[in-house]
Amino acid sequence: MDEWRRIARFGLPLAGGALLIAVLWLARHPKPAAPPAPLRAGTGQAGQSAGTAVTILTDFSASFAPYNWSDRLALSRLADGIGELASRQWQTGGPVTITWRRIGAASVVAPPVCPPIEFSRSLLGGQGSVEGLKKALAGCAAAAGKLSSQTEAYTDISGAIRRAAESLRDFAGQKVLVVFSDLREDPVPGARPVSFQLGGASVLLVHRPGTEDHDPGRYFERIRAWARLLQQRGAGQVRQQSAYAITQQSEAGFLQAAEAPASSTATVLIDFKDRFAGGGREAGVNQARALLGMLSRLAANWTPPVVMHLGATAGTALRMQWMPPVIFDPKLIPRPGQINRPEDLEIALDEMLIGLAKTAAAQTSADLTGAIALSAFGDHARGARSYLFVVSDLVDSSAASLADLGVKLDGCKAVLLYRPASADAANPGAYFSRIQQWRERLRQAGAASVCAVEMDELHENSLRKCVSD
Repeated sequence: MDEWRRIARFGLPLAGGALLIAVLWLARHPKPAAPPAPLRAGTGQAGQSAGTAVTILTDFSASFAPYNWSDRLALSRLADGIGELASRQWQTGGPVTITWRRIGAASVVAPPVCPPIEFSRSLLGGQGSVEGLKKALAGCAAAAGKLSSQTEAYTDISGAIRRAAESLRDFAGQKVLVVFSDLREDPVPGARPVSFQLGGASVLLVHRPGTEDHDPGRYFERIRAWARLLQQRGAGQVRQQSAYAITQQSEAGFLQAAEAPASSTATVLIDFKDRFAGGGREAGVNQARALLGMLSRLAANWTPPVVMHLGATAGTALRMQWMPPVIFDPKLIPRPGQINRPEDLEIALDEMLIGLAKTAAAQTSADLTGAIALSAFGDHARGARSYLFVVSDLVDSSAASLADLGVKLDGCKAVLLYRPASADAANPGAYFSRIQQWRERLRQAGAASVCAVEMDELHENSLRKCVSD
């Protein structure tokens, strides 16, 4: 447990907002129904301060619940992010109302997760204070985690959205809907279908695979289908984001993310088979530790803030293990609760690696295509700069291509940190051919550059050349 205490020390303070970036982006880009000129955010037709209404829908269906530690952490970061926006941005346009509701078998009649929260800045304490607001939001997130143990056999997502939309029908301010779910709708047999109209509400889908998801292609298409449906039903904007990627950033970062985010995203995918299995795991972890140390120093020259994701491959990408993201924002004078120095980033990433090695099971196969696709799927991956590092023997269990999964790498710099598989001793030609094939696959998927370095020959200068402009 000592490792997890150390992980919490870095993970929890760093984490409530790529989600927050997405919510602010949505709130700052409302799509008015049809007025002659756009309404100012948070105002009604006459310019009164109408405020902001936020509804958070949490899925308690058996395919998604009960929530694990990662889900609970995501909800905590969601609460932190909403609190930051309510107290610093939305509140200037009027009061902020936040409602947490359930997605279950009968969402229309389900009780709320927690009492509604209304925030208007006050000097008298209670929910009118920022501290009171954040305390109330944290309580709602904790309640959702606890209630998720009461799983439901069916999933009425449409009913939950209709209920939220009806409560906001006559609301004149900005409307935000957040859905935390695998987005697998499974209504009670015989139940009549429910339709809905969103009236310009901005929607953020925070998703992760459920227990019934095994095919990345079908999973990605289900998320896309919901995004299309919500747009057709009157959503002002729809964004989607993997739950593992939720992060917290400074207010300046949120504002910059409204159009073209001035930031960097680096994803490190580690193949946990062969050398990382059994007696060879320690050597593999040490190699990964050396890589993360190099990246910590190189990240000081990337566009800040830098969001670092660390994941371990699995036989299917939908069962990958992800660690909490780490945010690096270089500052001359370190700030409490932030990682502002390369040496602190190296410590944080090392602790994430310890957690990953502790929790990720050894694998006999790796769905590399699915893992790369999952890392690039979602609006969280759209940054000014993106980097992808794949530590693997490049033996892929997936029969699909990145094109089959409909995922593009959108100009990221990809680095293959390869090593031979045990079977390559009998057929070296296949090994070198595999490296070249992966170079071509990543280029065809839209990578701006693809660099390949044998892991045993890795040094900081070679890595620098791979990611330099």
